[in-house]
Amino acid sequence: MKKLFSLLLFICSVLIVSAQNNLPPVYEIKSNTALINTLPNTYWQMLEDKDGKLSFEEVSKLPVTDKFHYDAAKVNELNISIHAYWFRYVLKNTMDHDAKIYLGDSDRFQNEQSDFYLIHSDGKLAHEINGFLTPWNKLSGLKEYRLISLELKPGEKIIIYRRIYNTYHFAFGPPSPSHHFFVGFGSTEKLMQKIYTSSQTQYFGAIHDIFIFGVLAFASLFIFLFFLIIHEKVYLYFSLYLFALAIGRFNTGTEMYDVFFRQFPLVYAYISYVIWFFPWFFLNLFIRQLLNAKYLFPRLNKFLKFFNILYALTYAVLLIISYADSFNNLLGDIITCEQIILALSFPVAFFLAVKVFKSNHILTYIVLPLQSIWSILWSAVIFCSTLSYEYNVKAFKYDSLRWLFENWYGLETILLSCLVVSFSWILLQRFGDLKKQIVQKELEKEIERRQLIEQQKIELEEQVTERTAELKQSLENLKSTQAQLIQSEKMASLGELTAGITHEIQNPLNFVNNFSEVNHELIAEMKDEIDKGNYDEVKLLANDVEENEEKILQHGKRADAIVKGMLQHSRVSTGKKEPTDINALADEYLRLSYHGMRAKDKTFNATIKTDFDSSIGKINIVPQDIGRVLLNLFNNAFYAAPLPPKGGFKYSQNEHEPTVWVSTKKLGDRILISVRDNGPGIPKNIVDKIFQPFFTTKPTGQGTGLGLSLSYDIIKAHGGEIKVETREGEGAEFIIQLLL
Repeated sequence: MKKLFSLLLFICSVLIVSAQNNLPPVYEIKSNTALINTLPNTYWQMLEDKDGKLSFEEVSKLPVTDKFHYDAAKVNELNISIHAYWFRYVLKNTMDHDAKIYLGDSDRFQNEQSDFYLIHSDGKLAHEINGFLTPWNKLSGLKEYRLISLELKPGEKIIIYRRIYNTYHFAFGPPSPSHHFFVGFGSTEKLMQKIYTSSQTQYFGAIHDIFIFGVLAFASLFIFLFFLIIHEKVYLYFSLYLFALAIGRFNTGTEMYDVFFRQFPLVYAYISYVIWFFPWFFLNLFIRQLLNAKYLFPRLNKFLKFFNILYALTYAVLLIISYADSFNNLLGDIITCEQIILALSFPVAFFLAVKVFKSNHILTYIVLPLQSIWSILWSAVIFCSTLSYEYNVKAFKYDSLRWLFENWYGLETILLSCLVVSFSWILLQRFGDLKKQIVQKELEKEIERRQLIEQQKIELEEQVTERTAELKQSLENLKSTQAQLIQSEKMASLGELTAGITHEIQNPLNFVNNFSEVNHELIAEMKDEIDKGNYDEVKLLANDVEENEEKILQHGKRADAIVKGMLQHSRVSTGKKEPTDINALADEYLRLSYHGMRAKDKTFNATIKTDFDSSIGKINIVPQDIGRVLLNLFNNAFYAAPLPPKGGFKYSQNEHEPTVWVSTKKLGDRILISVRDNGPGIPKNIVDKIFQPFFTTKPTGQGTGLGLSLSYDIIKAHGGEIKVETREGEGAEFIIQLLL
């Protein structure tokens, strides 16, 4: 397969060579000591390919090959309306040793794409590619320098077809008045000597560029952190200027291309277009913000602002025109002039600022001189370079200008480094001044906070005093109630009742004490938050204090209600036992309870079923006390009977008939009094608590929790017992045992 392919290639090459019936004269290589050899116009031919569509197969055969011609004008100038050119020439080594040569562009500019088709004496055809828009993996020869290396044996002849293609979009490619055709070759050995001589300089230059990039990038990040702290635009603009300058310096050599864009040269070309726009743009913004030019130098501020906008617009127009058509040298020169005007304007701005900021020695003795030196020297270098490279004016014929141009990169680095350090120092001083101002403002706010705290403290103390007086009054009422209970002697165990009352009163008092302590802590937190300046948190804490004060009032009223309830239950009785018909007493209080419930709720209705044992007769009891017990049990039964069980009625509420059963029975030397209802019953988890003072299952405000507790004490005082039997959902039964 390989042999067949080689045979076909050989046949094709022979046919191509046979078609070359109009080749230019052979240029004999008699010496390879010159770094660059430009062929005279009589030794090469050209062919214009306006749309760049011709292939090598077409231009190497009839009829296209006959259209090659010599450059009649002999000016070798590129025509931007023609995107592709073909050149052909013949080289022959007439030396007695190998000719080591290279092909490619001159060092003045490079074409975007360049194809070499080399036809050797033996008919072999080789295709080599270079050009600055060619990806790295497609380049041939000496990739780093975009050159093709050849070696011709003594007497060997080679036919060279070269195609160059340009969109003319880019400043570092053609065209310009000095960009002409270059048809020629150079000595590879001389090129290697030149590369070796400059390699050390390039190596240290690359290290220098990377170091400067790192320093500027770090400084940019450092200044940006200050911007995040105090949010002043001057820090943001300076940070962006440093970052843009770092990127520009990183692109001075080929470091950026070598690191990131070898495979994407087109992206690199467009980035290189705008990379130096941003340092100038942000430097302008930074200087205006640093000097407060808007207020101190309004005319200068308008001038710099106008030129910054004009500079940006010119750059935008240049990009649009270059992308749509070709690079416009006139607009490029206008941008250069605008940069020079801006550069010379900056020292003027600092000169005016020195008169205002007389005490700023850094601005006066460092920034102003450095900025003036840099602006003047940079303008001179750029102006002379433009004249030299764009208009072929010998601007560097003077030794001083030549020395300045050759050493400008290092000199500019020193000047820019000093300026960056000076600007950074000024910004650090500015930060210190701002910090002092902030501290002063914080002190003023602190005074206001303390005044506010004192005022709120007085108000809170007044509220606490009022609530404390109310609590004291409740305690006085409680003591009075306790004294009445002791005097009435309505129960045998007055000590236990007093303990129960005190325990129940302790609940609202505990709430009062707890909320008072919480308020004390909230006030302390409020002071801390005021010191920190968190006024929103202060308001939240104040709301909490207000809510706690309302709860203190609520529980104070609760204690007052409990005291009033005790007074109502402390009816005066004789305390003497007397023979009493227990059946008649039970029936009397049962009817009284039923009618009382009906009086409170007209819709209330319940079935009463009684079963009194007539054999009991009369027993010795305190009728008022036992009556109070029965009344309490009846009221509870009538209250519970209509209530739905947990989970609701099994069928419907209409099918539930509230019923209360009351019975008496004699058992030996004891009598039993039973009160049962068909209500929801008492949950097992609270059965043991129902006789505790102030425990109630009724909603808040409907019961004090003293009824069963007093009943328990009264029955105990009579030497009897009271107990409860209950099933959830079926009802509860209270049973009293009394001795005959």
